[in-house]
Amino acid sequence: MFMFNDPFSYDFMFIFSKIERLYKRGSRICVTNSYSTMSSSTKPFTNKLAAEKSPYLLQHSTNPVDWFPWGDEAFKKAKEMNRPIFLSVGYSTCHWCHVMEHESFEDKSIGRLLNENFVSIKVDREERPDVDKLYMSFIQSLTGGGGWPMSVFLTPDLEPITGGTYFPPQDSMGRLGFSTILHMISDKWRNNQQQVKEQGRELAEAIRESVQHAKSSQLPMADTAVEECYARLSRQFDKENGGFGSAPKFPKAVDLDFLLYFSIVKKPSEEATMALKMLRVTFEKLFAGGIHDHVGKGFHRYSVDSVWHVPHFEKMLYDQGQLLRSYANFYKVTGEAVAAEAVCDIADYIALNLTHPLGGLFCAEDADSLPTAESAKKREGAFCVWSFGEVERVLGDRPSRHNENVCLNELVCSVFNVKQEGNVPGLADPHGALRGQNVLHRVDECEISKIAAENKMTVEQLKRCIEDAKRFLAEERAKRPRPHLDDKILTAWNALAISGFCAAAQAIPYRAADFKERAEKAVAFIRCHLMFEGELLRSAYVDNVGQIVQIKDPIKAFADDYAFLIEALLSLYSLNFDESLIEWAQQLQLKMDELFWDDSSNSGYFMSRAGDPSIIVRMQDEQDGAEPCTNSVAASNLICLGFLLDSADFRQRANDCFAGATQRIERYPYIMPRMLIALHSAAHPPFQIIVVGQSTDEMTQKMLKAIHSKFLPMGTLIFIDKDRSDQWLYRHNSHLADYACVYTPGQPSVNCKSVWRNYEENTSDGHHFLNYEDFCHSVRLTMRAHSTAVVLLPFLLSLGWMLLLLISERTFNDKMSRFPFLLLIFSTLYCFTRFPPCLAAQTSGPSKQQRSRQIHAQSQILSNLFTNYDPNQRPPVRELANHPSIIVTTSLVLNRVIWHTHSAEVDLNLHQDWEDSRLAFDVDPREDVHEVLLPTNVVVWRPNTFFVGAQEQAPSMGTRAVQVGRSVIEQSGFMRSDERRTLRVNFQSDGAFPVRDKRNIRLAISSASYPIEDVVYLWANSPPLIQPIQVADNLYEGSDAQYVFEEAEAGDCPILGNLTANSFSCIELIVRFRADVGRGFLSSLVPGSLLVLISWFHFWVHSSWSVPRTLSAAIPLLVFVCVLLLLPIESCALRIWFLLCTVFTLLSLVEYFLVIRHYTTVTTGPLSPLEQQNNQHPDNERKASPTTTTTVVVTQDEPLIQHGETATMAGHAGWHSNKLDVVSRVAFPIAFLLATCIYVLFHLYL
Repeated sequence: MFMFNDPFSYDFMFIFSKIERLYKRGSRICVTNSYSTMSSSTKPFTNKLAAEKSPYLLQHSTNPVDWFPWGDEAFKKAKEMNRPIFLSVGYSTCHWCHVMEHESFEDKSIGRLLNENFVSIKVDREERPDVDKLYMSFIQSLTGGGGWPMSVFLTPDLEPITGGTYFPPQDSMGRLGFSTILHMISDKWRNNQQQVKEQGRELAEAIRESVQHAKSSQLPMADTAVEECYARLSRQFDKENGGFGSAPKFPKAVDLDFLLYFSIVKKPSEEATMALKMLRVTFEKLFAGGIHDHVGKGFHRYSVDSVWHVPHFEKMLYDQGQLLRSYANFYKVTGEAVAAEAVCDIADYIALNLTHPLGGLFCAEDADSLPTAESAKKREGAFCVWSFGEVERVLGDRPSRHNENVCLNELVCSVFNVKQEGNVPGLADPHGALRGQNVLHRVDECEISKIAAENKMTVEQLKRCIEDAKRFLAEERAKRPRPHLDDKILTAWNALAISGFCAAAQAIPYRAADFKERAEKAVAFIRCHLMFEGELLRSAYVDNVGQIVQIKDPIKAFADDYAFLIEALLSLYSLNFDESLIEWAQQLQLKMDELFWDDSSNSGYFMSRAGDPSIIVRMQDEQDGAEPCTNSVAASNLICLGFLLDSADFRQRANDCFAGATQRIERYPYIMPRMLIALHSAAHPPFQIIVVGQSTDEMTQKMLKAIHSKFLPMGTLIFIDKDRSDQWLYRHNSHLADYACVYTPGQPSVNCKSVWRNYEENTSDGHHFLNYEDFCHSVRLTMRAHSTAVVLLPFLLSLGWMLLLLISERTFNDKMSRFPFLLLIFSTLYCFTRFPPCLAAQTSGPSKQQRSRQIHAQSQILSNLFTNYDPNQRPPVRELANHPSIIVTTSLVLNRVIWHTHSAEVDLNLHQDWEDSRLAFDVDPREDVHEVLLPTNVVVWRPNTFFVGAQEQAPSMGTRAVQVGRSVIEQSGFMRSDERRTLRVNFQSDGAFPVRDKRNIRLAISSASYPIEDVVYLWANSPPLIQPIQVADNLYEGSDAQYVFEEAEAGDCPILGNLTANSFSCIELIVRFRADVGRGFLSSLVPGSLLVLISWFHFWVHSSWSVPRTLSAAIPLLVFVCVLLLLPIESCALRIWFLLCTVFTLLSLVEYFLVIRHYTTVTTGPLSPLEQQNNQHPDNERKASPTTTTTVVVTQDEPLIQHGETATMAGHAGWHSNKLDVVSRVAFPIAFLLATCIYVLFHLYL
C-alpha cells in the first residue's frame, strides 16, 4: 500500500526508473483492515452518477461528493475552473472500495473539500479498463504496488500528479489521512501550479516512454521459453497445499492451463508427469478449501492464507469461467471425479446466481452482506460463514441416511472442521471480523476415509450424507440477506464463461445439452444486445424491473472484448458446428485489426481504439493476470483462424504478436504463460480433425463425442455436412474442397479425390473413417537451388577455361583444349541425367502447412459397433479382463521418405485391424500407467488405441516422431486403427566401417485395454511373412534409391510389457530399414568412373605435360568432384563411392608432382661421356633451324639420351623407362577398378 507523506517530495528519477519496469509487476490487492458499512436507508440523489447504469457508479450517486462520470463534461469543467482532478477507480464488489466510501466519501467535510478544490471523477474499472490500466501503471511505478480503490490526482490535461490506493480518512499511526492529503494538494496547486503541471507532463512522458514497443526481428525460442516458465512455476509450487507462492494466493487459471498444456506436449517426460501432479494437487486443494463455496457453489476470488482456507468472499464471473474450462480440460486428461464435480459445481453456480433470463451473465457477487435482515451494517463474508451453533441448529436433529445413530451435524463438523470457537486462525483474520465463525474447509481424502470407518459407513455413503447436509445448509442460508449483485453484463467476461461452458459440454456428456444451451444463449445475448452498427459494445445493464438497457452513449468494446469473444465463438463452433460463428469470428478479427492494431510498431494490439483524447497514452496488455492477456488470446485466435480459413495473413499477424512480445518472453516468460501456449502451438505443426457426415445422424454425434472427450490443445475440429455443398467454410477454405483421402483395401497407395465428387462412391465399399490422417501425396516439381548451383559451378568453370583458350587464339585442335572441352560435355550430361532438367520431383504433404487431415463419413452400420458401448463411460481397464480373445492384425505402410544431407525422414503407417465390436480404443489406460517413468531412450507414442515406442539400435542415430491417427470402421463392425509416424533417422557413421544403408528400428506396439494372454497378434501376409511392408505410390519419383523394410525380429516387449500387470499387452517388432540404391548406384558408377578415367587419360594425349598451364587444366575437374560431396546424397554407399572417386582423382595431381620432380632430377644431373662428345661436335656450333635433325650413332653399350622436345617426350611417354610413370599409368587404374569391383560386390550382395 502507498505510504503517503508528502506528495511532492519524491525523487522523479526514481519514479521514471520504476515506470520503465511497469510490465514486471502485477496488481496487488491492499488489505489492511475491516469496516462497518453505511446504513441502507435511502438518500436523495446528489450528483451526476444518478444518471448512470453501472452498479458501482450508482453506489456513489448518493455521496455528498459532486462526482462526475468519466467524460467531456468533467474535463471541460476542470479546465474552466482550473482545478486538479481527483480520479477514483474501483468496482462494485470491491471490499476496500466500500471501506473508503463509508469512511471518506460519505463524510460531509471530506465531500466539501473535494467539491471546493477538485473536480471529482468516479470510474468503474470494469467499464473502462483502459483508464484503469493507464493510471494503475503509474501507481504501480510510484508505490511498488497497486489495487483498488485507486486514487489518482491529475492535472486538467489528465496528466498524473500523484496518487495511491486506499487512504484512511484521518491521520493515524504515522500515515497521512485523506483529508490532509486533499489540503496539501490543493495548497500546492494554488501556490505552485506551473511546477505541478510541469511535473505532470514529465510523468506522462515517462509513461509514454515506458510503453514504447519494439518488435524483434526474430521470434522467441518457444521450447526454451516454455521450459523456463515451467521451471519458475515448479519452484514456486506449494507441494503441500497446491498453488504457487504464499499468501495471498489466487487460483490463477492461466498458470493452470499452461501446466496442463505442458503435461500434454512434453509427455512422457518426468517434467510432464510432475506438471500433472502439480495440477492434481492444486485442483484438489482448491475444491476442498474454503475458497470453494461448499454450500452455495462457485469459487471466491482469492485466499488470504496459503492453505486456501479463508477467502476474500467476492465471486467474479471471470474466475468462474476460466476455472470452469480448466477443470473441464483437466477432466478430459485424467478423468478424475473431483474435476467433473467441480465442473458441475461452477456451472450450477453461474446458472443459479449470475444468469439473466435472456442468457447474459452478470459480473460478480459482493464479499459483504448483512448478517441478518435486521442488521444495519454489512460484514465481509457474513453470507458464507457459519457459527457452531448455527450448524448444530440446522443439522443437529437430522440423522444420516446410512447410520441412524450418527447425525449429520457430527459428520459436517468432522468433515469441514467446524469448531465451537470457530476455525478461522487469527493470522487470517487480523481484525477479528470472523471471530467465532467457521469457513467450511473439507479435510483430505485420508481423513474422510477415517471418518467413514469411525461411523461405520463407506466413503461413498459418507459423501452422500454430506451432500444431504449441504442441501439443508443451503436452504438455511437462502434465508439470509444476499450479497450485492453486480448485474452489469460485460462482453469480455461473458466470453470467458462461454468458453468454459463449451469445454464443460465436451467433457461432461451427460450435462452437455445443458452447458451447450447456456453457451448458445450467451452468444445470442451478445449478438442481440452488445452489437451496435457492426461493432461490439463493452457492457449492457439491467434496470429495476430486469430489462436490458443501455446508457445514452454506449461504451464501445475494447480489445479484450473482441479477443475473448472470438475465442468463445471458435470454442462454440467446435461444439455445435454453426458456420455463422466462424464467419462472425472472422468479421470481428478484421474489425479488431482495424481498431486496435499497433500500426507504428506492428507488434500487437492496444487496449483502446485510436482517437480518444481522454487517453493520453494507449496501453498494451503485456502480461497475464487474473484475466488472460489480450495479445495472448488474440495470437491463439489468429493461429486457429489461420488454419480454419487457410489464411496466411492471420498466421503472419500471430507471428507479429510473438515478435512484439519477444523481449518480455525472453526475460520474463512466466508473466505470459498464455502467450507461451500460443507460441509453442505455432512453432509445432498443428493438426485438423475434419469430420464429414450428416449432422442429424446419431452415430456421427457419438463419434464427435469421442473426439470431444479428448483434450487437443494443438488441434482444430471441422465438421462438413455431406448433404450441403454451399457451406460457408467450404467456400473459404479451398483445402476442404480439394481432398478427401480414402484408404482402399488391398492397395498400398492413398487415393486423393474431391470430397464432394467422390464421397458417395468412396463410401460404398464399407469403409468409413474417423480421425483419418490425410496422406495425400501430390508430386510437384521444384527447383533445387542448392543442387542447381552445385552442378552449374564446374560447368561455368569449364566454360570460363575454354573462353580463356579462345582468347589466347587456341583452337579446339589444340590438345591443351581437349580436356576442358570433355569436362564441359561431361558436366552438361551429368546435369541433365542426375537432375533432369535441373529439377527434382519430390513428394509433399497435402498442403503448404503439412497439416494433418482426419475424415469421418457417417454410416448406419455403426449401430452394430456401438451395441455394447457407451462413450459416456470410461470403464476401468481391469473390468475388460474376461472378454474373448481379440485378434489384432498388424501391417506397416511406407508412405514417404525425404532425404536430407545427413539424414532421412521416414513416414510410416501402422495399421491394426481389431476384431473388437466395443471400440475399446476409448478406454483411457493412463490411470493405471501414468506413474511409470519409462527409460529416456524409449520414445513412447500414445494414440487412442495402442501405444507405440520407437528406438534405434545404433547409438548415433536420432529420431523425431510426429504422430497422428485415424480409425477405419469395417463393414463387418471391426475397427482398423491407423497411426502415422515420422521417424527422422540419422544415417551418420557410428564408428563401424564400412557404413551400410541398413538400420534396425524397434517398434513397441502395445494395447492398454487387454491382458497379454487375450490378444492374438498377426502380421499382414502371414504365414509366411514375406513382405509385410506396403509402399505408397509415387514414392520413388525423382529418387535414385528405393526404400525397403525387412522384418528382423518380433517378440514380447522386454520393457513395456510389464508396466501394468494384466492390463497391458505388448509385442516388439524390430524392422530393418534399407535404402536399396542399386539403380542409383549403377547410374552413379558410370559418371564416377569417367571422372577418374578422364583425369588419367589426360596424360596420354597431352604433348606438353611439363607446361605449368597443363596443371591448371585439372582444377575444374578437382572442383567438380569436391563439390559433388556437398550434394544431398541419398545413401551412404553413394557418398563413399564419390569419396573413392575423389581420392583417385587427387592421386592424378600427386602423379603430376612426382613425375615432374623425377624428370627434373634426371635432366639436371651430370652429363654422360656420349653427351659430352655430342656437345663437342662441330655442327653443334651452328644454330640449328627449327627443322634441323640431329643424327646420333649409338653403340650397343651406350644409353639412349634424347635432347629438346624429343627428349622430353621420351622421358614421359615414349619409352616407359621411368618406373614411376609405369606405376602411375598401370597400377593405379588397376587399383581403382579392383576397388570399384570389390565395393560394388560388397554393397550389392553382402
